[in-house]
Amino acid sequence: MHERVQRAAGAAARVDGVVRMHGGASSLTYAAQLALSDQTSTPVVVKIAPPGLPPTRNRDVLRQGRVMRALESSPVPTPAVLFEDAGTPPDEPPVLVVTKESGECIEPLTHGAADDVPSQRIVRQRTLAAIELLAQMHEFPWKRSALGSEPVQTLAAEVNRWRALFATAPPDLAHGSVEVADRLLDQMPADIEPTLVHGDFRLGNMLCEGGRVTALLDWETWTIGDPRIDLGWLLMSSDASQQPHSVREDVGMPSRTEMLRHYAACGGGVTDHAGWFVALSQFKAAAMTALILKHDRRKVERDPFVAWWDPQIPLDFLKLAQDL
Repeated sequence: MHERVQRAAGAAARVDGVVRMHGGASSLTYAAQLALSDQTSTPVVVKIAPPGLPPTRNRDVLRQGRVMRALESSPVPTPAVLFEDAGTPPDEPPVLVVTKESGECIEPLTHGAADDVPSQRIVRQRTLAAIELLAQMHEFPWKRSALGSEPVQTLAAEVNRWRALFATAPPDLAHGSVEVADRLLDQMPADIEPTLVHGDFRLGNMLCEGGRVTALLDWETWTIGDPRIDLGWLLMSSDASQQPHSVREDVGMPSRTEMLRHYAACGGGVTDHAGWFVALSQFKAAAMTALILKHDRRKVERDPFVAWWDPQIPLDFLKLAQDL
């Protein structure tokens, strides 16, 4: 892997100290040092698609680089793309190298170590800053950017995407999924003007310093679609009562009403049908956790962080989604 990154960097730089980073289900992520010809060194992050698998959808690290490049001159802070190498997949997967930005990455409601969770004042500031960032991202003129040829994902396609994933899950993790999908489709609001959608917009995918967001990370699931998809995901992720894997409750998050008002005040668009989009987020979270558990069950040594979900967390997400 080190040779791949060095080849992508070229002769003008040397890659040192490559260390695997925790997390990242779709691609492999490493921290490294990039030594430049002027004798300076800078920390970088290396993302590489899993070897042996086609680099499609969430595994397509070059697609992640494309959206980050498109956002370079926008108010949306992302890591800067330094270089990339397409490889010869699936045997030699693509590589993407980006700058390592400053800040800490903590999801307040689900982060394991309570001592790491910031004060309620800081959590509140970060959440409001994230909402402001969300409104800015949804204003990005994607049609006039390098993303202009990207197909639009309809709400029906979004529901059916996760419905199809449930069809591959073990039956004990998918009980009730068909009924939830049917209800979502029956009560689905009309699509509105599409925007850039991050797809996993929450504090756990941001770097923060104090109450400020320094970078928006993890662009594996970005699409062009209904902006309320991001809004619903953030609302769910900010409310312990709406996600069963929360390990604490009172962390300083604003209420749903305040978050929606702040989004509108920051120039965000339509916020109606918020309950439906939270239910869609829970359906999506149920499908994602079911898929993660399916793969974890196959391991000789299971991941303790994931194993405690089995089998209740996907089912609890589905129960919450039934109340849309």
